[in-house]
Amino acid sequence: MESPGEFPTQKDTSKNFSHEASVVFVLGGPASGKGTQCPKIVEHFGFTHLCAGELLEEETKSGSENGKMIRNFKLEGKIVPSEVTVGILQQAMQQSENKKFIIDGFPRNEENLATFEKTVKVEPEFISLLLLLSFNSSL
Repeated sequence: MESPGEFPTQKDTSKNFSHEASVVFVLGGPASGKGTQCPKIVEHFGFTHLCAGELLEEETKSGSENGKMIRNFKLEGKIVPSEVTVGILQQAMQQSENKKFIIDGFPRNEENLATFEKTVKVEPEFISLLLLLSFNSSL
């Protein structure tokens, strides 16, 4: 059982891949193209696509302790703690046969990134920011 003040996290599968893993973060607002570009990167470069929001939603639907906590944070309009999100991402990475990951929707701030690097012990290869540009066709 976790100590008071700690958040429940996923079990470590003891699979250390930190020296082998390659991570790319893709950031952008809604409708900026993350959902369009990530599958293309997967297809052409062989990455495994992990979407932080989808993983959190799956965890919520699972009914686990983490899922209940995530739901409560969302209901209260709060951001899910970095440790929880990173734990879920780490578990998904450890369960994959692949060592190349494209992660979209994460990190949302510097604290998220620091927690990821400290916990997973992998620094991202690069971070891509997608911007949605709209053009007025009448110009």
